Amino acid sequence: TKGWSVDESVLNGVKGADAILVRIGVVNKDVMDQCPNLKIIAVHGVGVDRVDVEEATKRGILVTNTPGGNAQSVAELAIGLMIAILRKIHLVLNKMKEGKWFEARMSGTGNEIYGKKVGLVGIGNIGSRVARYLRAFEAEVIAYDPYVTEEKARELGVKLVDLETLLRESDIVSIHAPLTKETYHMINEGRLRIMKPTAVIINTSRGGLIDTEAL
Repeated sequence: TKGWSVDESVLNGVKGADAILVRIGVVNKDVMDQCPNLKIIAVHGVGVDRVDVEEATKRGILVTNTPGGNAQSVAELAIGLMIAILRKIHLVLNKMKEGKWFEARMSGTGNEIYGKKVGLVGIGNIGSRVARYLRAFEAEVIAYDPYVTEEKARELGVKLVDLETLLRESDIVSIHAPLTKETYHMINEGRLRIMKPTAVIINTSRGGLIDTEAL
Protein backbone atom coordinates (compact mmCIF):
# COMPACT_ATOMS: atom_id res chain seq x y z
CA THR A 1 0.00 0.00 0.00
CA LYS A 2 2.95 2.32 0.43
CA GLY A 3 3.12 4.83 -2.38
CA TRP A 4 -0.46 4.13 -3.51
CA SER A 5 -2.49 7.31 -3.80
CA VAL A 6 -6.03 7.59 -2.50
CA ASP A 7 -8.76 9.52 -4.29
CA GLU A 8 -9.74 12.77 -2.58
CA SER A 9 -13.39 11.72 -2.51
CA VAL A 10 -12.43 8.62 -0.50
CA LEU A 11 -10.51 10.71 2.02
CA ASN A 12 -13.52 12.99 2.43
CA GLY A 13 -15.92 10.06 2.60
CA VAL A 14 -14.18 8.21 5.45
CA LYS A 15 -13.70 11.22 7.73
CA GLY A 16 -14.54 10.36 11.32
CA ALA A 17 -15.38 6.72 10.59
CA ASP A 18 -15.24 4.18 13.41
CA ALA A 19 -15.13 1.28 10.93
CA ILE A 20 -14.19 0.85 7.27
CA LEU A 21 -15.42 -1.94 5.00
CA VAL A 22 -13.09 -2.24 2.01
CA ARG A 23 -13.49 -4.27 -1.18
CA ILE A 24 -11.24 -2.74 -3.83
CA GLY A 25 -9.94 0.48 -2.29
CA VAL A 26 -6.71 1.26 -0.48
CA VAL A 27 -6.56 1.91 3.25
CA ASN A 28 -3.21 3.49 4.02
CA LYS A 29 -1.85 6.05 6.48
CA ASP A 30 -3.60 8.93 4.67
CA VAL A 31 -6.97 7.23 5.08
CA MET A 32 -6.33 6.36 8.73
CA ASP A 33 -5.34 9.96 9.46
CA GLN A 34 -8.90 10.98 8.55
CA CYS A 35 -10.33 8.60 11.18
CA PRO A 36 -8.85 9.26 14.64
CA ASN A 37 -11.43 6.92 16.23
CA LEU A 38 -11.05 4.11 13.70
CA LYS A 39 -11.39 0.73 15.43
CA ILE A 40 -11.64 -1.83 12.62
CA ILE A 41 -10.87 -2.26 8.92
CA ALA A 42 -12.91 -5.17 7.55
CA VAL A 43 -11.75 -6.56 4.21
CA HIS A 44 -14.46 -8.08 2.04
CA GLY A 45 -12.27 -10.85 0.66
CA VAL A 46 -9.18 -12.84 1.54
CA GLY A 47 -6.25 -10.59 0.61
CA VAL A 48 -5.27 -7.75 2.95
CA ASP A 49 -2.60 -6.38 0.62
CA ARG A 50 -4.59 -3.17 0.05
CA VAL A 51 -4.44 -2.36 3.76
CA ASP A 52 -1.33 -1.06 5.50
CA VAL A 53 -1.59 -3.67 8.25
CA GLU A 54 1.65 -2.53 9.89
CA GLU A 55 0.34 1.02 10.26
CA ALA A 56 -3.04 -0.23 11.49
CA THR A 57 -1.30 -2.41 14.10
CA LYS A 58 0.69 0.58 15.38
CA ARG A 59 -2.57 2.43 15.90
CA GLY A 60 -4.33 -0.48 17.57
CA ILE A 61 -6.78 -0.88 14.68
CA LEU A 62 -8.11 -4.38 14.07
CA VAL A 63 -7.87 -5.69 10.48
CA THR A 64 -10.11 -8.60 9.49
CA ASN A 65 -10.68 -10.56 6.30
CA THR A 66 -13.15 -13.22 5.13
CA PRO A 67 -11.21 -16.36 4.15
CA GLY A 68 -13.36 -18.87 2.31
CA GLY A 69 -16.09 -16.35 1.57
CA ASN A 70 -15.58 -16.47 -2.20
CA ALA A 71 -13.69 -19.76 -2.41
CA GLN A 72 -16.37 -21.63 -4.35
CA SER A 73 -16.80 -18.85 -6.90
CA VAL A 74 -13.08 -18.39 -7.54
CA ALA A 75 -12.45 -22.13 -7.78
CA GLU A 76 -15.14 -22.49 -10.44
CA LEU A 77 -13.77 -19.45 -12.26
CA ALA A 78 -10.29 -21.00 -12.34
CA ILE A 79 -11.67 -24.16 -13.94
CA GLY A 80 -13.71 -22.06 -16.37
CA LEU A 81 -10.62 -20.13 -17.42
CA MET A 82 -8.67 -23.34 -17.97
CA ILE A 83 -11.37 -24.67 -20.26
CA ALA A 84 -11.72 -21.33 -22.06
CA ILE A 85 -8.04 -20.98 -22.86
CA LEU A 86 -7.46 -24.63 -23.75
CA ARG A 87 -10.51 -24.73 -26.03
CA LYS A 88 -9.81 -21.20 -27.35
CA ILE A 89 -13.40 -20.20 -26.63
CA HIS A 90 -12.55 -16.50 -26.71
CA LEU A 91 -11.07 -16.82 -30.22
CA VAL A 92 -14.08 -18.78 -31.48
CA LEU A 93 -16.53 -16.20 -30.10
CA ASN A 94 -14.63 -13.32 -31.72
CA LYS A 95 -14.67 -15.04 -35.12
CA MET A 96 -18.38 -15.88 -34.81
CA LYS A 97 -19.22 -12.27 -33.97
CA GLU A 98 -17.44 -11.27 -37.19
CA GLY A 99 -19.46 -13.84 -39.14
CA LYS A 100 -16.32 -15.80 -39.99
CA TRP A 101 -17.81 -19.24 -39.40
CA PHE A 102 -15.13 -21.31 -41.11
CA GLU A 103 -12.35 -19.46 -39.28
CA ALA A 104 -14.28 -19.96 -36.03
CA ARG A 105 -14.35 -23.68 -36.68
CA MET A 106 -10.63 -23.78 -37.40
CA SER A 107 -9.83 -21.59 -34.36
CA GLY A 108 -11.71 -24.00 -32.15
CA THR A 109 -9.20 -26.81 -32.44
CA GLY A 110 -8.13 -26.91 -28.82
CA ASN A 111 -7.22 -29.20 -25.99
CA GLU A 112 -8.67 -30.86 -22.89
CA ILE A 113 -7.93 -30.74 -19.18
CA TYR A 114 -8.15 -34.55 -19.26
CA GLY A 115 -4.71 -36.12 -19.00
CA LYS A 116 -2.90 -32.85 -18.35
CA LYS A 117 -0.55 -32.25 -15.45
CA VAL A 118 -1.87 -29.27 -13.50
CA GLY A 119 0.28 -27.48 -10.94
CA LEU A 120 -1.48 -25.59 -8.16
CA VAL A 121 0.46 -22.87 -6.37
CA GLY A 122 -1.39 -22.95 -3.06
CA ILE A 123 -4.01 -25.48 -1.94
CA GLY A 124 -5.88 -23.59 0.73
CA ASN A 125 -9.62 -22.83 0.66
CA ILE A 126 -9.62 -22.18 -3.08
CA GLY A 127 -6.79 -24.37 -4.34
CA SER A 128 -8.11 -27.45 -2.53
CA ARG A 129 -11.47 -27.07 -4.28
CA VAL A 130 -9.73 -26.70 -7.64
CA ALA A 131 -7.76 -29.86 -6.91
CA ARG A 132 -10.94 -31.87 -6.33
CA TYR A 133 -12.53 -30.57 -9.54
CA LEU A 134 -9.41 -31.39 -11.55
CA ARG A 135 -9.44 -34.96 -10.30
CA ALA A 136 -12.97 -35.28 -11.68
CA PHE A 137 -11.53 -34.17 -15.05
CA GLU A 138 -8.94 -36.98 -14.67
CA ALA A 139 -6.01 -34.60 -14.63
CA GLU A 140 -2.81 -35.27 -12.70
CA VAL A 141 -2.49 -32.68 -9.95
CA ILE A 142 0.70 -31.52 -8.27
CA ALA A 143 1.00 -28.63 -5.85
CA TYR A 144 3.40 -26.27 -4.13
CA ASP A 145 2.31 -25.09 -0.69
CA PRO A 146 4.80 -24.82 2.18
CA TYR A 147 1.95 -24.61 4.71
CA VAL A 148 0.21 -27.87 3.80
CA THR A 149 1.15 -31.29 5.19
CA GLU A 150 1.78 -34.39 3.09
CA GLU A 151 -1.25 -35.99 4.78
CA LYS A 152 -3.55 -33.15 3.69
CA ALA A 153 -2.18 -33.34 0.14
CA ARG A 154 -2.82 -37.09 0.01
CA GLU A 155 -6.43 -36.52 1.11
CA LEU A 156 -6.82 -34.22 -1.90
CA GLY A 157 -5.11 -36.67 -4.24
CA VAL A 158 -2.31 -34.17 -4.81
CA LYS A 159 1.46 -34.66 -4.87
CA LEU A 160 3.48 -31.92 -3.15
CA VAL A 161 6.56 -30.70 -5.03
CA ASP A 162 8.86 -27.67 -4.91
CA LEU A 163 7.94 -24.63 -7.01
CA GLU A 164 10.61 -25.17 -9.67
CA THR A 165 9.51 -28.77 -10.22
CA LEU A 166 5.89 -27.66 -10.49
CA LEU A 167 6.70 -25.02 -13.09
CA ARG A 168 8.96 -27.33 -15.07
CA GLU A 169 6.46 -30.21 -15.29
CA SER A 170 3.03 -28.57 -15.48
CA ASP A 171 0.90 -28.13 -18.58
CA ILE A 172 -1.32 -25.74 -16.63
CA VAL A 173 -0.24 -23.62 -13.65
CA SER A 174 -3.03 -22.20 -11.50
CA ILE A 175 -2.12 -19.70 -8.77
CA HIS A 176 -4.01 -19.57 -5.48
CA ALA A 177 -1.76 -17.68 -3.08
CA PRO A 178 -1.99 -14.36 -1.23
CA LEU A 179 0.15 -11.37 -2.21
CA THR A 180 2.80 -10.86 0.47
CA LYS A 181 6.42 -9.69 0.58
CA GLU A 182 7.43 -13.34 0.12
CA THR A 183 5.13 -14.05 -2.85
CA TYR A 184 5.56 -10.75 -4.76
CA HIS A 185 6.84 -11.65 -8.26
CA MET A 186 7.29 -15.29 -7.24
CA ILE A 187 6.67 -16.07 -10.91
CA ASN A 188 9.66 -14.20 -12.34
CA GLU A 189 11.71 -14.37 -15.53
CA GLY A 190 13.92 -17.21 -14.36
CA ARG A 191 10.95 -19.34 -13.33
CA LEU A 192 9.00 -18.54 -16.48
CA ARG A 193 11.92 -19.74 -18.59
CA ILE A 194 11.84 -23.24 -17.07
CA MET A 195 8.18 -23.75 -17.99
CA LYS A 196 7.05 -25.74 -21.00
CA PRO A 197 6.60 -23.48 -24.06
CA THR A 198 3.06 -24.87 -24.40
CA ALA A 199 2.10 -24.27 -20.75
CA VAL A 200 -0.56 -21.79 -19.65
CA ILE A 201 -0.89 -19.81 -16.43
CA ILE A 202 -4.20 -19.12 -14.70
CA ASN A 203 -3.97 -16.41 -12.04
CA THR A 204 -7.13 -15.80 -10.01
CA SER A 205 -5.05 -14.36 -7.15
CA ARG A 206 -3.26 -10.98 -7.20
CA GLY A 207 -1.47 -9.67 -10.28
CA GLY A 208 1.64 -8.89 -8.24
CA LEU A 209 2.44 -12.59 -7.90
CA ILE A 210 3.64 -12.52 -11.52
CA ASP A 211 6.33 -10.27 -13.00
CA THR A 212 4.14 -9.09 -15.88
CA GLU A 213 7.00 -7.53 -17.87
CA ALA A 214 8.93 -10.79 -17.72
CA LEU A 215 5.79 -12.70 -18.74
